[in-house]
Amino acid sequence: MRYCIHRGTQEIGGTCISLESNGKRLVLDVGSPLDKDDDGALLPDVAGFRYPDESLMGIAISHAHPDHYGLAKYVHPDVKILIGEAAHRIIKAAGQFMPGMPELPNVVYLQDRVPVTMGPFRLTPYLVDHSAYDSHAFLI
Repeated sequence: MRYCIHRGTQEIGGTCISLESNGKRLVLDVGSPLDKDDDGALLPDVAGFRYPDESLMGIAISHAHPDHYGLAKYVHPDVKILIGEAAHRIIKAAGQFMPGMPELPNVVYLQDRVPVTMGPFRLTPYLVDHSAYDSHAFLI
């Protein structure tokens, strides 16, 4: 397995890490940096984000903080978004008060300790107490 940290090491927030195995990829978070204006130019240049790419299996969002999901609104709508159901509800509810929140149209709900297999990846979410509700650490 190979990994690439696209964002989040030189700034606060903006987390985006991709994993690759057997020609398939899984991305962990697609966050917006906390110290920069939000625009599509900040979206990392990852194959499958802007245009369909069959090697991208999906994006796993760890929790409902913009520095972990904020750039998802610029990702192609066919990309699967793996997220906890409550975190998804929080993002949708916040969208009523914060224009520009992502719609996240292609969602696969995560459940605590229930593995999800996508291509060569087996992702097991573990509920953790980071944000108020529905944050996940991942075992891959």
